[in-house]
This record gives sequence, structure tokens and C-alpha cells, in this order.
Amino acid sequence: MEASDLSLTKRKHIDILKAAVELFQLHGFDNTNMDAIALKAKVSKRTIYKHFSDKNDLFQAILKELFSRIMTVADYPYQSKVSLEKQLTEIASLYVEFFTSECVVKITRVVLVELIRSPKNSSDRFVEFNEKSLGLIKWIAAAQKERRLIVTNKEVASKQFVSLLKAFAF
Repeated sequence: MEASDLSLTKRKHIDILKAAVELFQLHGFDNTNMDAIALKAKVSKRTIYKHFSDKNDLFQAILKELFSRIMTVADYPYQSKVSLEKQLTEIASLYVEFFTSECVVKITRVVLVELIRSPKNSSDRFVEFNEKSLGLIKWIAAAQKERRLIVTNKEVASKQFVSLLKAFAF
């Protein structure tokens, strides 16, 4: 969808998220305040509070955006008439493209810094991110069902595949 097709409210929401990601990355979560985010997003602080109850809510919205993006990659449909090699190559390409996209790299940096800085507040979200990125399990299960793939543990296989791609990408 083109930015011009979005409502003014949705554009402001996106601008606020982008500004927050950039400022959290530059200054950290604790050193970024809502005034700075409003200035960067070119909105009033009141507008931010119409969208988000507080800075933590804004951070959770950033995580939600990251999760929704990973789900678009993780839900790759199994295709019984296409070679496994071709499908795995496509899945790998999608994951690498995802993990190396500028937006995802920025958001991931913010999340990782917060995980290190405040493990208590972020560890559940990071676990959720890792779980969401394992949609490959469904694909493996479908290939196993058709006896085209033999895997002892599809969860482990999925984690290993995605972890190798993450290591490559990061």
C-alpha cells in the first residue's frame, strides 16, 4: 500500500514508530523521551498519547510490528509439486532478505539492546520472537506427511535452519 493511500492517522502511527525505533537505537530506551519522539515524528506529544499509553506501550508496538513481519516470512506454504530444494532455497532467501532489511535490523538492534539492558522486561518478548520465527515447522510437517522429508525432530530442525540463516544474515 502506498503511503498516500494511508489515512493521516495511520501515517502518524507509522511515523511515531519509525521515530521511536531510530531514537531508541541512537540513545537507548531509557534515554529517549516522548518529547524527543514527538519532535522526530513531527507530531505533538498528545498525538503520541492518542496512539500509545506510554513509552512501554510504544516499545511493545515496535515488537508487535517485528512479529508481524516475521510471520509473513514464517508462513511459507508447502507445495507438494515443487522440489524441496527449490522451496528451501526460496524460504532461505525470504529469511535472509527479512533479517537483512534495514527496518528489521534497526528494530532488532533496539530489541537486543533492551534484552541485554533489561532482561526481565524483554526476555519473554525475545522468546516470543524466536517462537514466531519458527513457522517453518508447519512446512517441515507437511513435507514429512508426504514422506518427502525425514526429520527426527521438526522443532530442532526448524530452529537449526533459521539459526543458521540468522548467523549468516547478522
